[in-house]
Parts: sequence; C-alpha cells; structure tokens
Amino acid sequence: PSQGEEGGGQEQEGAEEEEEEEPMAPTDWELEEIRKALGGKNSLNEVARLDTTVTMVDCAAFHTNLATSADLAEHFKDSGGAEEEDNRTVAPLLMQQIEFADVIGLSKCDLVSKKVADDVEDALKGLNPTAKVIRVNKGDLPLNKIIDTKLFSMEKAANAAGWLQHL
Repeated sequence: PSQGEEGGGQEQEGAEEEEEEEPMAPTDWELEEIRKALGGKNSLNEVARLDTTVTMVDCAAFHTNLATSADLAEHFKDSGGAEEEDNRTVAPLLMQQIEFADVIGLSKCDLVSKKVADDVEDALKGLNPTAKVIRVNKGDLPLNKIIDTKLFSMEKAANAAGWLQHL
C-alpha cells in the first residue's frame, strides 16, 4: 500500500470509534407513556412520597474516608464505584450524605472493635443528631427500619448545612 492508503486506513479506524452519546430527554410520546404509567399525574410526587433517606457508612473505613482528599474516581478506581469524570472528593461527599440521612446504616461493625464502632457512631450522631444510627453486620439492615418510617422532612433537608451550600 502507498503512504496515502495507510493514512486513509488510520483515519478509517478513528472514524469507527464511536463517541459516547449523552442521554437524551424523553420525547413527547415517551413523556405521554410516563404520564400514563403515573395514572395521568404529572410527577412522581403526586403518586408517591419520599419516605426515608438512608446512607450506609463503612465503620472500618470511616476515618480513612473522612481524612482523604482523593477524588471519587481515584479512591474507588479498583472497585468501579465511581465514574472517571466524577471529580467530587470523598470526604465532603461522605459528610453530605451523613448530614442528609434520616437513617444511617453503620456497616462492618463486626470487623472493628467495640470502641471503634462506638467512636464512629458518636461521630455520626455529632454530624447528624436527628438521624437514627443502626449498626449493621453482614449487610443485615432490618427493612422495618428503612421502609414506611415517615422520617423524611423536606424542611429538614432544605435546612441541612451541606444542602444549603449546594443550592
């Protein structure tokens, strides 16, 4: 092949790579289908209520996560827990989730000493005094603690310190 043909082949390879498309807003017919599914209502708020906000906190990693300045993509790159484009940092996001929660599941308590679990629970109660903190072993969080609790309050959410900063 001539030099020009090689260049053309390279261009063709590049053209074959597809760029990721941004999600598109629903079309009118899709919106109509959504409205039908909602029984003619215009929003989910008209047919359902936000009952409880729950966040899970890893007791074994709490102090490490709170002390890191790493961004999510860097910190969770091996676990696939964050997208590469996500430039938020771990500690502020953890704080926001704790501040906003109605219920905090404190997981992996079985992997740390009672003193460490007590210290983390005290820290969580300091960050969010109104949240219910439930110690969780092996992912066992009783459903009656998080479903139909009627704990969510828009007023509380709107007045949470972290929530206000992001408005």
